[in-house]
Amino acid sequence: MFEKTVVTDGRRQNRLYDEKGNRVSVFQLSELLLAGALKISQALTDRPYLPWVPFAVIKKLTRVLNKDSRVLEYGSGRSTIWLARRAHSVISIEDCQAWHEKVSETFKKLNLQNVDYRFLTGDMYCSASDFVDETFDLIIVDGKYRSKCVENTHRKLKAGGYLYLDNSDTDMAVPNGDMRLAEAKMRSLAQEWSAPLEFYTGYSPGNLHPHQGALVRKQ
Repeated sequence: MFEKTVVTDGRRQNRLYDEKGNRVSVFQLSELLLAGALKISQALTDRPYLPWVPFAVIKKLTRVLNKDSRVLEYGSGRSTIWLARRAHSVISIEDCQAWHEKVSETFKKLNLQNVDYRFLTGDMYCSASDFVDETFDLIIVDGKYRSKCVENTHRKLKAGGYLYLDNSDTDMAVPNGDMRLAEAKMRSLAQEWSAPLEFYTGYSPGNLHPHQGALVRKQ
């Protein structure tokens, strides 16, 4: 009865499922309340600065990151601030000029000195040709052209580093869509590295629908 009364966004059964049909556990329902509270706080104050990834991923990255970590991020915003406060340096790539200008002003106000914030479009966005192999401890793919970003950046990851693909449950109706290709590449890399591909389904700060992210560690 409870599930039938929960409003959905049309892409999943209800607010208890991601777009692949994975159901959150009963222990994660408290995350929905937290997500709602954070949504209100962010609407009123633009804070706290938390990445819009499942709470379990935030916990994982909190354990992984340290003051020596070098991060490459596709897609920018609150996540960039959160990463910069935990890592040595962050290179963040954005393709929306208006958003880049807005977020740049926020970075200036917060006096973030360890963020290299780049506005890139088209092939330059996902080429990764400027980066030396085995440079980064964490690469986050959460913007445009995700399959190409995964394909072009995995060599830039250090041994022991993590590659994260957000929203891996989306575009389920498009078999050869960008997200499906990106997840297939993640699976291929996991096999190549003899590493488990970990999937995290859950609520995220400010998002009242669960979604999934995929994480693999380079061996």
